[in-house]
Amino acid sequence: MSLKTKLLELFKYEPDKDGAQTFNIKSALNDNWDKIEAWAQSVKTALTKLVPTSRKVNGKTLTKDVTLTAADIKMPDSEEDVGAAMAKRAVWDAVLVSQQSALAWAAAQKEPKQCGFDPYTTDTPYEGYWCAELTLHAPSNQWRVLYVTNVVTLERWFNIYNIDRWLGWRKVPLAVAPEVHNFPLANGFTGDLIYYKTQENICTVSGCIYGTFAKDSYISIGYLPEGFHSAHALELPVTASYGVGVRCSVATDGNVTVIISTSGVAYVYLNISFPCT
Repeated sequence: MSLKTKLLELFKYEPDKDGAQTFNIKSALNDNWDKIEAWAQSVKTALTKLVPTSRKVNGKTLTKDVTLTAADIKMPDSEEDVGAAMAKRAVWDAVLVSQQSALAWAAAQKEPKQCGFDPYTTDTPYEGYWCAELTLHAPSNQWRVLYVTNVVTLERWFNIYNIDRWLGWRKVPLAVAPEVHNFPLANGFTGDLIYYKTQENICTVSGCIYGTFAKDSYISIGYLPEGFHSAHALELPVTASYGVGVRCSVATDGNVTVIISTSGVAYVYLNISFPCT
């Protein structure tokens, strides 16, 4: 008794029962091949609907390996290709401007430039090694901006050329928090007093101190270090315990003193800011 497979119902002899029969080429071979061919064709048709038989990359038919160039790739939201866009970018000119004025060199240029300055270049913010970028602005390039970045300190400065003169170097503030230091209190005083300086050279002294303060006396509570000294001798209002009014004096040598007109004060609260050198 012959058998059939479950999926395609292909003809199969059953050896122990069909062994005496004459081999049937049509049933055992040809009909089976026809069924397999029909099944394969149905699978191919189904796959054709799911997966395209041809592909294109940037308009190029993917019949073999395709090499894309910069001209084949477009910039985002633009019809301009990457190659054309990159060609417009400012490039490093590999020029070291040395032993001459940075500003005179920048004023003489006819197109945007990038270059380097070294310690022998004059008219930079200060002596050092700099990466420089010059931009020109219409009409007739009478406006131009020279940006420089110090390769050691990472400070960035700029100078603007207005028709016939440079307006002066200006430092670009960096997005960094100032370093905070504990104020060096004089003997006999305790408390939590800090000081710090911003990039604009504004020094702030803030906190509370405890000690003995003689009435109507200039009492030194400590000295600010160099770099934090006031540019001018100043006297500023501060507050003491019980709401007593107190004056704080900041000298150009860094000496910070308090003046209290009432006896019995133990705590003084400071929050003062001033330009420093």
